[in-house]
Amino acid sequence: MSLSRVQSSTASWRIVRPPGSRPRTSPCARLLASVLLFLLPGPAPAWGDVGHRIICEIAFQELEPTERDRVKTVIRSDPEFYTFAESCSWPDHPRRRASEHYVNLPRDAEGLEDDPCP
Repeated sequence: MSLSRVQSSTASWRIVRPPGSRPRTSPCARLLASVLLFLLPGPAPAWGDVGHRIICEIAFQELEPTERDRVKTVIRSDPEFYTFAESCSWPDHPRRRASEHYVNLPRDAEGLEDDPCP
């Protein structure tokens, strides 16, 4: 990069860059651009119901046969679910089964009772 005098009636200077070169960016501008890039909200794709079902099915297949039978027994006790994979996504939908999503405790509770479910 060099300075050259422009031939005109008024004295002025301009920066002459080699062909194909770009202007330099200050470190502060780079830092600001990086911070803004990371602070801007963007989409956060999640697994969703299908992804949860796939992962749960893989986990179910990895169980020992006796453990699989025990899981099947628990799943059969709920009329809404037929497979373990179907049961994996219900916590993601708290309004469907709100009473099972959490347990309300008084502020002075020291723990759960024997039967915390209503």
